[in-house]
Amino acid sequence: MKSRFLLFILFLVMVVGCTSTATDNSAGGDVTGDINISKDGSTGPDGSSTGCKHGSVESCYSGPAKTKNVGICREGKKYCIEGEWSGCEGEILPKSAELCGNNADDNCNGNVDEGCPCSIGSVRECYGGAPETKNVGICKSGYQ
Repeated sequence: MKSRFLLFILFLVMVVGCTSTATDNSAGGDVTGDINISKDGSTGPDGSSTGCKHGSVESCYSGPAKTKNVGICREGKKYCIEGEWSGCEGEILPKSAELCGNNADDNCNGNVDEGCPCSIGSVRECYGGAPETKNVGICKSGYQ
């Protein structure tokens, strides 16, 4: 009977002694639990990867790839905050149609104010080649 009791006590000591607790005092606070939770956001509470390191910054663009940085279109930035990416901030996407008269490529296709009527005395930039060749080498835009 005593040997069974001692085995039971030994079993309890082993089980209680084998539970893990992680403590991180690097920021002055305690983080405890059965899974190591890193402050950089690389591991979530369930042990899975969260996809980004806290403080990371990446460029982003949700529009069509061929419109990125063409005309008014610009890429933005996304920020990793506590292991989660923010939305894409600061990006400028193409408009569905040109806004006539503003002398800008609003739909980001490489052509300024195309399809817009002209008024007497107005001048606008024009280019008939592929947008990626505009102002490259001898390929220059003109005015009409």
